[in-house]
Amino acid sequence: AGVPIVVAINKIDKEGANSEKVKKELSEHGVVTEEWGGDNVCVEVSAKKMINIDELLDMILLVADMLDIAANPRRTAVGTVIEVDKTEREGAVSTILVQTGTLHIGDDIVVGTTFGKVRSMKNYRGRDILEAGPSVPVRLTGLKDVPHVGDILEVHASIKEARLRAEKRSGIERLKSLKGYGKFGLAEMAEAISKGKMKKLNVVVKADVDGTLEAIASSLDKLKSKEAGVQILHRGVGNISESDVMMAKASSGVIVGFNVKVESDAQETATAAGIQIKIYNIIYELIDDLKHVLEGLLEPEKIEVRLAKVKILAVFKHGKKDMIIGGKVLNGKVEKGDDVCVRLVRDKKEVSSGKLVELQCEKQNVDEVSRGKEAGMRVEGVEGVEEGDIVEVYRIEMKKKKL
Repeated sequence: AGVPIVVAINKIDKEGANSEKVKKELSEHGVVTEEWGGDNVCVEVSAKKMINIDELLDMILLVADMLDIAANPRRTAVGTVIEVDKTEREGAVSTILVQTGTLHIGDDIVVGTTFGKVRSMKNYRGRDILEAGPSVPVRLTGLKDVPHVGDILEVHASIKEARLRAEKRSGIERLKSLKGYGKFGLAEMAEAISKGKMKKLNVVVKADVDGTLEAIASSLDKLKSKEAGVQILHRGVGNISESDVMMAKASSGVIVGFNVKVESDAQETATAAGIQIKIYNIIYELIDDLKHVLEGLLEPEKIEVRLAKVKILAVFKHGKKDMIIGGKVLNGKVEKGDDVCVRLVRDKKEVSSGKLVELQCEKQNVDEVSRGKEAGMRVEGVEGVEEGDIVEVYRIEMKKKKL
Protein backbone atom coordinates (compact mmCIF):
# COMPACT_ATOMS: atom_id res chain seq x y z
CA ALA A 1 0.00 0.00 0.00
CA GLY A 2 3.05 2.26 0.11
CA VAL A 3 2.55 3.26 3.76
CA PRO A 4 4.88 2.71 6.72
CA ILE A 5 4.06 -0.25 8.97
CA VAL A 6 4.69 -0.63 12.70
CA VAL A 7 4.21 -4.27 13.72
CA ALA A 8 2.88 -5.07 17.20
CA ILE A 9 3.07 -8.77 18.10
CA ASN A 10 0.52 -9.25 20.89
CA LYS A 11 0.00 -11.94 23.58
CA ILE A 12 3.70 -12.53 24.26
CA ASP A 13 2.70 -13.31 27.86
CA LYS A 14 0.96 -16.52 26.79
CA GLU A 15 2.69 -19.86 27.21
CA GLY A 16 4.04 -21.11 23.91
CA ALA A 17 4.11 -17.65 22.28
CA ASN A 18 6.50 -17.70 19.33
CA SER A 19 7.20 -14.23 17.97
CA GLU A 20 9.93 -15.51 15.62
CA LYS A 21 7.36 -17.67 13.84
CA VAL A 22 5.14 -14.60 13.39
CA LYS A 23 8.05 -12.62 11.96
CA LYS A 24 8.80 -15.45 9.53
CA GLU A 25 5.17 -15.54 8.35
CA LEU A 26 5.17 -11.73 7.98
CA SER A 27 8.32 -11.91 5.83
CA GLU A 28 6.56 -14.38 3.53
CA HIS A 29 3.99 -11.65 2.86
CA GLY A 30 6.58 -8.96 2.21
CA VAL A 31 6.60 -7.39 5.69
CA VAL A 32 10.21 -7.77 6.90
CA THR A 33 11.02 -6.53 10.40
CA GLU A 34 14.25 -4.71 11.34
CA GLU A 35 15.52 -7.80 13.19
CA TRP A 36 15.24 -9.73 9.94
CA GLY A 37 17.04 -7.06 7.92
CA GLY A 38 13.97 -5.10 6.81
CA ASP A 39 12.63 -1.60 7.38
CA ASN A 40 9.57 -2.33 9.51
CA VAL A 41 9.65 -1.58 13.24
CA CYS A 42 8.43 -4.49 15.38
CA VAL A 43 7.48 -4.40 19.07
CA GLU A 44 6.49 -7.47 21.10
CA VAL A 45 3.66 -6.57 23.49
CA SER A 46 0.97 -7.87 25.80
CA ALA A 47 -2.13 -5.68 25.79
CA LYS A 48 -3.59 -7.67 28.69
CA LYS A 49 -0.57 -7.21 30.97
CA MET A 50 0.52 -3.85 29.49
CA ILE A 51 3.96 -5.19 28.56
CA ASN A 52 5.96 -2.87 26.22
CA ILE A 53 2.92 -0.67 25.49
CA ASP A 54 4.92 2.50 26.22
CA GLU A 55 7.66 1.27 23.90
CA LEU A 56 5.08 0.67 21.14
CA LEU A 57 3.71 4.21 21.51
CA ASP A 58 7.24 5.63 21.44
CA MET A 59 8.00 3.72 18.25
CA ILE A 60 4.83 4.98 16.57
CA LEU A 61 5.77 8.57 17.48
CA LEU A 62 9.34 7.99 16.28
CA VAL A 63 8.20 6.68 12.89
CA ALA A 64 5.73 9.54 12.54
CA ASP A 65 8.46 12.05 13.46
CA MET A 66 10.93 10.58 10.94
CA LEU A 67 8.30 10.77 8.18
CA ASP A 68 7.33 14.31 9.21
CA ILE A 69 3.66 13.33 9.35
CA ALA A 70 1.44 16.22 10.36
CA ALA A 71 -2.35 16.65 10.47
CA ASN A 72 -4.34 19.87 10.45
CA PRO A 73 -6.57 20.01 13.56
CA ARG A 74 -8.33 23.17 12.34
CA ARG A 75 -10.10 21.59 9.33
CA THR A 76 -13.26 19.43 9.22
CA ALA A 77 -12.64 15.91 10.45
CA VAL A 78 -11.87 12.83 8.37
CA GLY A 79 -11.59 9.44 10.05
CA THR A 80 -11.74 5.68 9.52
CA VAL A 81 -14.02 3.10 11.14
CA ILE A 82 -11.95 0.54 13.04
CA GLU A 83 -14.78 -1.30 14.87
CA VAL A 84 -18.57 -1.31 14.97
CA ASP A 85 -21.26 -2.54 17.31
CA LYS A 86 -25.01 -2.26 17.86
CA THR A 87 -26.70 -2.19 21.25
CA GLU A 88 -30.34 -1.88 22.31
CA ARG A 89 -29.61 1.23 24.39
CA GLU A 90 -27.23 3.13 22.10
CA GLY A 91 -28.14 1.80 18.65
CA ALA A 92 -25.36 1.93 16.03
CA VAL A 93 -21.97 2.42 17.70
CA SER A 94 -18.74 3.04 15.76
CA THR A 95 -15.15 3.33 16.89
CA ILE A 96 -13.55 5.98 14.70
CA LEU A 97 -9.90 6.92 14.40
CA VAL A 98 -9.72 10.62 13.53
CA GLN A 99 -6.97 11.06 10.94
CA THR A 100 -7.13 14.77 10.32
CA GLY A 101 -9.22 17.70 11.50
CA THR A 102 -11.28 17.83 14.69
CA LEU A 103 -14.58 16.03 15.23
CA HIS A 104 -17.17 17.76 17.46
CA ILE A 105 -20.42 16.80 19.16
CA GLY A 106 -23.27 17.82 16.84
CA ASP A 107 -21.28 17.46 13.57
CA ASP A 108 -23.31 16.18 10.61
CA ILE A 109 -21.43 13.17 9.24
CA VAL A 110 -21.41 10.53 6.50
CA VAL A 111 -19.78 7.17 7.17
CA GLY A 112 -19.81 4.80 4.21
CA THR A 113 -23.46 4.54 3.12
CA THR A 114 -25.00 5.77 6.38
CA PHE A 115 -25.27 9.24 7.95
CA GLY A 116 -26.25 11.01 11.15
CA LYS A 117 -25.35 13.64 13.74
CA VAL A 118 -22.66 13.00 16.35
CA ARG A 119 -24.69 12.45 19.53
CA SER A 120 -21.95 11.32 21.90
CA MET A 121 -18.22 10.53 21.92
CA LYS A 122 -16.15 8.59 24.43
CA ASN A 123 -12.37 8.34 24.52
CA TYR A 124 -10.35 5.14 25.00
CA ARG A 125 -10.90 5.40 28.76
CA GLY A 126 -14.70 5.47 28.32
CA ARG A 127 -15.01 9.12 29.32
CA ASP A 128 -17.33 11.52 27.51
CA ILE A 129 -15.54 14.09 25.36
CA LEU A 130 -16.78 17.07 23.32
CA GLU A 131 -14.18 16.92 20.53
CA ALA A 132 -11.50 14.63 19.12
CA GLY A 133 -8.44 15.73 17.16
CA PRO A 134 -6.01 13.86 14.87
CA SER A 135 -4.93 10.33 15.92
CA VAL A 136 -7.64 10.18 18.62
CA PRO A 137 -9.86 7.06 18.65
CA VAL A 138 -13.46 7.71 19.74
CA ARG A 139 -16.53 5.58 20.38
CA LEU A 140 -19.27 7.46 18.53
CA THR A 141 -23.07 7.27 18.49
CA GLY A 142 -25.66 9.02 16.32
CA LEU A 143 -25.49 7.19 12.99
CA LYS A 144 -28.72 5.91 11.42
CA ASP A 145 -27.24 2.48 10.71
CA VAL A 146 -24.14 0.41 11.39
CA PRO A 147 -21.28 1.15 8.94
CA HIS A 148 -18.51 -1.27 7.96
CA VAL A 149 -14.95 -1.47 9.23
CA GLY A 150 -12.79 0.58 6.87
CA ASP A 151 -15.53 3.08 5.95
CA ILE A 152 -14.46 6.72 5.86
CA LEU A 153 -16.06 9.39 8.07
CA GLU A 154 -16.61 12.81 6.53
CA VAL A 155 -18.16 15.95 8.04
CA HIS A 156 -20.72 17.91 5.96
CA ALA A 157 -22.30 21.33 6.29
CA SER A 158 -25.81 20.05 7.06
CA ILE A 159 -27.74 16.87 7.79
CA LYS A 160 -29.51 17.25 4.42
CA GLU A 161 -26.19 17.32 2.57
CA ALA A 162 -24.96 14.32 4.59
CA ARG A 163 -28.12 12.34 3.77
CA LEU A 164 -27.84 13.04 0.02
CA ARG A 165 -24.20 11.96 0.02
CA ALA A 166 -25.04 8.73 1.84
CA GLU A 167 -27.95 7.97 -0.51
CA LYS A 168 -25.72 8.48 -3.56
CA ARG A 169 -23.13 6.07 -2.17
CA SER A 170 -25.84 3.55 -1.26
CA GLY A 171 -27.13 3.61 -4.85
CA ILE A 172 -23.64 2.92 -6.20
CA GLU A 173 -23.21 -0.04 -3.83
CA ARG A 174 -26.58 -1.47 -4.92
CA LEU A 175 -25.52 -1.29 -8.59
CA LYS A 176 -22.28 -3.13 -7.76
CA SER A 177 -24.14 -5.89 -5.96
CA LEU A 178 -26.54 -6.32 -8.90
CA LYS A 179 -23.73 -6.54 -11.46
CA GLY A 180 -21.64 -8.96 -9.42
CA TYR A 181 -17.88 -8.88 -9.60
CA GLY A 182 -14.81 -10.74 -8.45
CA LYS A 183 -13.07 -14.01 -9.17
CA PHE A 184 -14.62 -17.46 -8.79
CA GLY A 185 -17.50 -16.79 -6.46
CA LEU A 186 -19.73 -14.00 -7.67
CA ALA A 187 -19.99 -14.02 -11.49
CA GLU A 188 -18.65 -17.54 -11.99
CA MET A 189 -20.59 -18.97 -9.06
CA ALA A 190 -23.86 -17.38 -10.22
CA GLU A 191 -23.35 -18.74 -13.75
CA ALA A 192 -22.57 -22.23 -12.46
CA ILE A 193 -25.64 -22.20 -10.20
CA SER A 194 -27.93 -21.02 -13.00
CA LYS A 195 -26.70 -23.83 -15.28
CA GLY A 196 -27.30 -26.43 -12.60
CA LYS A 197 -23.60 -27.25 -12.38
CA MET A 198 -23.27 -25.92 -8.88
CA LYS A 199 -25.32 -26.23 -5.74
CA LYS A 200 -25.61 -23.38 -3.28
CA LEU A 201 -26.25 -22.98 0.42
CA ASN A 202 -28.09 -19.71 1.07
CA VAL A 203 -27.12 -18.11 4.37
CA VAL A 204 -28.05 -15.00 6.35
CA VAL A 205 -25.22 -14.06 8.75
CA LYS A 206 -25.56 -11.76 11.77
CA ALA A 207 -22.81 -10.93 14.27
CA ASP A 208 -22.20 -8.69 17.25
CA VAL A 209 -19.42 -6.61 15.65
CA ASP A 210 -18.31 -5.89 12.10
CA GLY A 211 -14.83 -7.33 12.59
CA THR A 212 -16.27 -10.73 13.48
CA LEU A 213 -18.75 -10.48 10.62
CA GLU A 214 -15.95 -9.91 8.12
CA ALA A 215 -13.95 -12.86 9.52
CA ILE A 216 -16.97 -15.18 9.19
CA ALA A 217 -17.76 -13.99 5.66
CA SER A 218 -14.14 -14.49 4.60
CA SER A 219 -14.09 -18.03 6.03
CA LEU A 220 -17.38 -18.94 4.33
CA ASP A 221 -16.06 -17.64 1.00
CA LYS A 222 -13.19 -20.16 1.23
CA LEU A 223 -15.63 -23.09 1.52
CA LYS A 224 -16.69 -22.91 -2.12
CA SER A 225 -15.64 -25.48 -4.71
CA LYS A 226 -16.54 -26.01 -8.38
CA GLU A 227 -19.61 -28.01 -7.33
CA ALA A 228 -21.01 -26.12 -4.37
CA GLY A 229 -20.68 -22.86 -2.52
CA VAL A 230 -22.10 -20.63 0.19
CA GLN A 231 -24.13 -17.65 -0.98
CA ILE A 232 -24.49 -14.99 1.69
CA LEU A 233 -27.94 -13.48 1.14
CA HIS A 234 -27.39 -10.80 3.76
CA ARG A 235 -24.91 -10.01 6.49
CA GLY A 236 -25.18 -7.43 9.19
CA VAL A 237 -24.43 -6.37 12.75
CA GLY A 238 -27.11 -6.79 15.41
CA ASN A 239 -29.77 -9.22 16.56
CA ILE A 240 -31.64 -11.49 14.17
CA SER A 241 -34.83 -9.73 13.05
CA GLU A 242 -38.02 -10.75 11.29
CA SER A 243 -36.74 -9.27 8.02
CA ASP A 244 -33.74 -11.65 8.23
CA VAL A 245 -36.14 -14.57 8.55
CA MET A 246 -38.24 -13.41 5.59
CA MET A 247 -35.12 -13.12 3.45
CA ALA A 248 -34.02 -16.65 4.39
CA LYS A 249 -37.53 -17.97 3.74
CA ALA A 250 -37.66 -16.43 0.26
CA SER A 251 -34.45 -18.21 -0.74
CA SER A 252 -34.82 -21.44 1.28
CA GLY A 253 -31.83 -20.40 3.35
CA VAL A 254 -30.59 -20.78 6.90
CA ILE A 255 -29.69 -18.14 9.47
CA VAL A 256 -26.55 -18.18 11.60
CA GLY A 257 -25.69 -15.70 14.32
CA PHE A 258 -22.55 -15.04 16.34
CA ASN A 259 -22.94 -13.61 19.85
CA VAL A 260 -26.37 -12.18 19.00
CA LYS A 261 -29.95 -12.82 20.09
CA VAL A 262 -33.09 -13.70 18.16
CA GLU A 263 -35.88 -11.15 18.44
CA SER A 264 -39.17 -12.67 19.64
CA ASP A 265 -41.15 -11.92 16.48
CA ALA A 266 -38.29 -13.33 14.37
CA GLN A 267 -38.34 -16.59 16.36
CA GLU A 268 -42.11 -16.95 15.93
CA THR A 269 -41.89 -16.34 12.16
CA ALA A 270 -38.95 -18.75 11.80
CA THR A 271 -40.77 -21.52 13.69
CA ALA A 272 -43.89 -21.08 11.57
CA ALA A 273 -41.88 -21.04 8.32
CA GLY A 274 -39.56 -23.89 9.27
CA ILE A 275 -36.45 -21.69 8.97
CA GLN A 276 -33.44 -22.91 10.92
CA ILE A 277 -31.65 -20.39 13.18
CA LYS A 278 -28.43 -21.32 14.95
CA ILE A 279 -26.49 -19.13 17.37
CA TYR A 280 -22.76 -19.62 18.04
CA ASN A 281 -20.09 -18.14 20.27
CA ILE A 282 -17.13 -19.94 18.66
CA ILE A 283 -16.36 -19.08 15.02
CA TYR A 284 -14.83 -22.40 13.98
CA GLU A 285 -17.95 -24.27 15.18
CA LEU A 286 -20.11 -22.05 12.96
CA ILE A 287 -17.83 -22.65 9.96
CA ASP A 288 -17.61 -26.40 10.60
CA ASP A 289 -21.39 -26.78 10.82
CA LEU A 290 -21.96 -24.94 7.52
CA LYS A 291 -19.14 -26.93 5.94
CA HIS A 292 -20.86 -30.20 6.87
CA VAL A 293 -24.18 -28.93 5.48
CA LEU A 294 -22.46 -27.87 2.26
CA GLU A 295 -20.73 -31.23 1.89
CA GLY A 296 -24.17 -32.83 2.08
CA LEU A 297 -25.07 -30.98 -1.14
CA LEU A 298 -22.18 -32.55 -3.04
CA GLU A 299 -22.79 -35.56 -5.26
CA PRO A 300 -21.08 -38.58 -3.67
CA GLU A 301 -18.02 -39.92 -5.45
CA LYS A 302 -18.19 -43.41 -6.93
CA ILE A 303 -15.28 -45.58 -5.80
CA GLU A 304 -14.50 -48.92 -7.40
CA VAL A 305 -13.31 -51.54 -4.91
CA ARG A 306 -11.79 -54.54 -6.66
CA LEU A 307 -12.76 -57.85 -5.06
CA ALA A 308 -11.46 -60.70 -7.24
CA LYS A 309 -10.29 -61.89 -10.62
CA VAL A 310 -11.83 -65.07 -12.08
CA LYS A 311 -10.60 -67.13 -15.07
CA ILE A 312 -13.57 -68.56 -16.98
CA LEU A 313 -13.47 -72.36 -17.36
CA ALA A 314 -16.96 -72.95 -18.77
CA VAL A 315 -20.14 -71.25 -20.02
CA PHE A 316 -23.11 -73.31 -18.79
CA LYS A 317 -26.16 -71.37 -19.90
CA HIS A 318 -26.86 -68.30 -22.00
CA GLY A 319 -30.27 -66.65 -21.54
CA LYS A 320 -31.81 -63.47 -22.99
CA LYS A 321 -30.77 -61.30 -20.05
CA ASP A 322 -28.41 -63.46 -18.07
CA MET A 323 -25.89 -66.26 -18.30
CA ILE A 324 -24.33 -68.82 -15.99
CA ILE A 325 -20.54 -69.12 -16.08
CA GLY A 326 -17.98 -71.00 -14.04
CA GLY A 327 -14.36 -70.26 -13.28
CA LYS A 328 -11.45 -70.34 -10.88
CA VAL A 329 -10.80 -67.47 -8.49
CA LEU A 330 -7.25 -66.32 -9.27
CA ASN A 331 -6.98 -63.70 -6.53
CA GLY A 332 -9.08 -61.93 -3.94
CA LYS A 333 -12.51 -63.11 -2.91
CA VAL A 334 -15.76 -63.12 -4.90
CA GLU A 335 -18.58 -61.69 -2.81
CA LYS A 336 -22.32 -61.54 -3.36
CA GLY A 337 -24.22 -58.27 -2.95
CA ASP A 338 -26.57 -55.82 -4.61
CA ASP A 339 -23.64 -53.50 -5.38
CA VAL A 340 -21.31 -56.18 -6.82
CA CYS A 341 -20.50 -55.81 -10.53
CA VAL A 342 -18.51 -57.85 -13.07
CA ARG A 343 -16.39 -56.81 -16.02
CA LEU A 344 -15.44 -59.12 -18.90
CA VAL A 345 -11.81 -58.62 -19.96
CA ARG A 346 -10.15 -60.13 -23.02
CA ASP A 347 -6.61 -59.32 -24.13
CA LYS A 348 -6.48 -56.71 -21.37
CA LYS A 349 -9.44 -54.85 -22.88
CA GLU A 350 -12.95 -54.51 -21.44
CA VAL A 351 -15.52 -56.33 -23.59
CA SER A 352 -18.71 -55.86 -21.55
CA SER A 353 -19.91 -55.41 -17.98
CA GLY A 354 -22.87 -56.25 -15.78
CA LYS A 355 -24.00 -57.35 -12.33
CA LEU A 356 -23.41 -60.48 -10.27
CA VAL A 357 -26.84 -61.91 -9.42
CA GLU A 358 -26.12 -65.32 -7.91
CA LEU A 359 -23.02 -67.08 -6.56
CA GLN A 360 -22.41 -70.83 -6.07
CA CYS A 361 -19.59 -73.04 -4.88
CA GLU A 362 -19.85 -76.83 -5.21
CA LYS A 363 -23.48 -76.40 -6.37
CA GLN A 364 -24.42 -74.56 -3.16
CA ASN A 365 -25.58 -70.96 -2.97
CA VAL A 366 -22.93 -69.04 -1.01
CA ASP A 367 -22.13 -65.44 -0.09
CA GLU A 368 -18.44 -65.62 -0.99
CA VAL A 369 -15.82 -67.75 -2.75
CA SER A 370 -12.16 -67.31 -1.88
CA ARG A 371 -8.95 -67.58 -3.90
CA GLY A 372 -8.10 -70.99 -5.44
CA LYS A 373 -11.68 -72.23 -5.43
CA GLU A 374 -14.07 -72.64 -8.35
CA ALA A 375 -17.20 -70.49 -8.47
CA GLY A 376 -20.43 -70.61 -10.42
CA MET A 377 -21.86 -67.20 -11.21
CA ARG A 378 -25.12 -65.99 -12.73
CA VAL A 379 -24.53 -62.61 -14.25
CA GLU A 380 -26.70 -60.05 -16.02
CA GLY A 381 -25.69 -57.64 -18.77
CA VAL A 382 -22.52 -59.51 -19.76
CA GLU A 383 -22.29 -60.75 -23.34
CA GLY A 384 -19.91 -62.91 -25.38
CA VAL A 385 -18.15 -64.76 -22.56
CA GLU A 386 -15.72 -67.41 -23.76
CA GLU A 387 -13.54 -69.97 -22.01
CA GLY A 388 -10.23 -68.44 -21.01
CA ASP A 389 -11.67 -64.95 -20.53
CA ILE A 390 -11.04 -63.03 -17.34
CA VAL A 391 -13.91 -61.66 -15.29
CA GLU A 392 -13.07 -58.93 -12.79
CA VAL A 393 -15.41 -58.70 -9.81
CA TYR A 394 -15.75 -55.35 -8.07
CA ARG A 395 -18.03 -53.30 -5.85
CA ILE A 396 -19.10 -49.68 -6.33
CA GLU A 397 -19.02 -47.70 -3.08
CA MET A 398 -20.32 -44.16 -2.68
CA LYS A 399 -17.86 -41.93 -0.86
CA LYS A 400 -18.96 -38.62 0.60
CA LYS A 401 -16.97 -35.76 -0.88
CA LYS A 402 -15.11 -33.29 1.29
CA LEU A 403 -14.48 -29.63 0.60
